[in-house]
Amino acid sequence: MPARGRTGSVARRRRTPKPAPSLLILECDPATLIAQSSSVAARLENIVETFIPKARVFRVGATALASLGLGLARCAEACSRCDVIVIVGHSNISELKLTADDVVTWDALARWLEPLRPTRIVLVACEAGRWLAAGPLFKGIPTLKEVYGSPVLVTERQAAAINALVLYLLSGRRLKVGDLKIAQAVNFLITRGILIRRTRADPRRPAFIESAAWTIGEEALKALLGRLEATIRT
Repeated sequence: MPARGRTGSVARRRRTPKPAPSLLILECDPATLIAQSSSVAARLENIVETFIPKARVFRVGATALASLGLGLARCAEACSRCDVIVIVGHSNISELKLTADDVVTWDALARWLEPLRPTRIVLVACEAGRWLAAGPLFKGIPTLKEVYGSPVLVTERQAAAINALVLYLLSGRRLKVGDLKIAQAVNFLITRGILIRRTRADPRRPAFIESAAWTIGEEALKALLGRLEATIRT
C-alpha cells in the first residue's frame, strides 16, 4: 500500500528572536573623572541609547568596593552575559585605579568581571592596550574573545573613537583585519590616538621573555608615533 502524503500546510519555522545586546560601562573612581571634566561614560551611554535603543545598558560607578560589588551583581542578575564591557579610568601596564582608595592588578580586575561572562572588553584607560595588561584578562575570563585598548596615553579627544567602536561591536559584527587597519589609520589621523585589538591568538603571557618582547615592541611603537606626530605638525 503506497505511503500517504502529508496533508495540511507546512509549518513555518519560527526564528528565535536574537537577544538584545548588553553593555556595561564601568567608571573607575568617578569622582576623579568628574573633577577632570571627563564625560566619556555619560556620552557613550547617551550615544548607545540613541542609536541602539534595544540595547541593555548598565552604568556602574566604582565609588567603593562594596557598591561596586552590588552594581556588578545587579548587572549579572539582569542578563546572563554581558556582550561588551567598557572600562573608563586611569591605569598603567600593571594596574588600574578602581576606586579612590583601591588600585587593583589586571588579574584582580578579571576576577571582578568574570561572573559577567563578557565577550569583549574595551579599555578607555592609559596604556591598557598592552599585552601585559590584556593577558591577565584573557587568563581570568574564559568567555573573553577580544580586548581593545591603547598602548599609549589616552586623551578625551582620542577616547571619542570608542563610541563608534562600541556601536559596531554591539551590532553583533566582528571587525575584519582590513577594516580594523583602516579604522586605526583614520583614528590616528583625526585624533592622534591608536587603538589596538588583542585576541587569544596573540602571544601568551606566561613566558616572561614573550611579555618583555611585546613591551619592547610597544615602546618602539610609542616612539614611532611620537616622531610621526612631530612630522605631521611640522
